[in-house]
This record gives sequence, C-alpha cells and structure tokens, in this order.
Amino acid sequence: MTSESSPSRFYLTTPIYYVNARPHLGHAYSTIVCDAIARRKRRWASDTWFLTGTDEHGQKIERSAAQAGRTPAEFAAQFQRSFADFGTGWA
Repeated sequence: MTSESSPSRFYLTTPIYYVNARPHLGHAYSTIVCDAIARRKRRWASDTWFLTGTDEHGQKIERSAAQAGRTPAEFAAQFQRSFADFGTGWA
C-alpha cells in the first residue's frame, strides 16, 4: 500500500543465471522481457528496482568445472565476462 506522498515501488529480477556456459536465447528472452517491464514501470513514475546476476558457486558450476578439469573459480571466470557483457549498451 502506498500513500499519496510516496511513489509506488516495483521490484523485478531475472533468474540467477548459471555461468557454466555462454549466454543463450533463454537468457536473452528473460533479460529483455524484464528490461521492457522495468522501462514501462519507470515511465509510469514507479520507483523501479531491476536486478540481474549470476550464480558462480552452485553445484552446476562445480560439476561442470570438474568435467573440464578446472577449479570452479577458473571455470566460472571464463564465462562470467560473457554474462557481464551481455547487457552492455542497454540504457
């Protein structure tokens, strides 16, 4: 519930992406849809918080790293940059 003196707040997140492979169409779809919703909410003057991120410590990372013969940190680092660059240029 909001009052007349404070703007409404809207929180929106994407799924937490696993960095065990490069970003793909599913990641793009989720991110683009959330970005569009956040932009629309901001246009309506809602105080909008849009959050996205990656999971670099899950079992999927550990298993994929073991298969590749690397530590989880080394394995995640090779893909993390792809995810960080994924949204570059979006305003």
